[in-house]
Amino acid sequence: MMSSFCECGKPSKYTCPSCSARTCSLDCVRLHKKNTGCTGKRDRTSFLAIDQLNDTSLASDLRFLEDTKSVIESAKHDTTDNVHKRIPSHLYQLVTLAKSQGIHLLILPQGMERRMINTTTLNSKLKQINWHVEIEFSDIKHVVVKEKVSDSTKLDAILNELLDGPKCEAQLQAYRAQRASLKLFLAVIPLPVCSPK
Repeated sequence: MMSSFCECGKPSKYTCPSCSARTCSLDCVRLHKKNTGCTGKRDRTSFLAIDQLNDTSLASDLRFLEDTKSVIESAKHDTTDNVHKRIPSHLYQLVTLAKSQGIHLLILPQGMERRMINTTTLNSKLKQINWHVEIEFSDIKHVVVKEKVSDSTKLDAILNELLDGPKCEAQLQAYRAQRASLKLFLAVIPLPVCSPK
């Protein structure tokens, strides 16, 4: 059971929302935060049993949901002009050039796997994007990665190089005969929620 006395020995008046430590005064609250590193703020995502819910916790949960909704709404209305505040300048220039070509380029957050493996770059002198292209032969689950593909290169030319070139991989030999009937599909990432996968 939690003590009803402060660490200084006096009867407690306050309960820390974060760790439930009992304190008697503002000085003791400050001392508690300093000694323990406690923030004094309730973890808004922590589990509360149904018998612990009260008007205050419900109001806090509602504010948390409203704050979350606000962040989501502001992200939806975010424009390319505001993107430069959150990403490095070379990526901002890449997004801007892509936009001028009618491409809505999304930059994933730092640390995400697809951002780490994506080697798409910008050649600012030529005002050209060199794309990281992944071609998946879906029926055999084989992916070929092409680095630094110029934005003027046609996908058909890449496919011709893969299938007709001297370095054609063994798994792709069967596709040479079917070359005329092959179809290329572009993956849309992220997919809208309501679209078929």
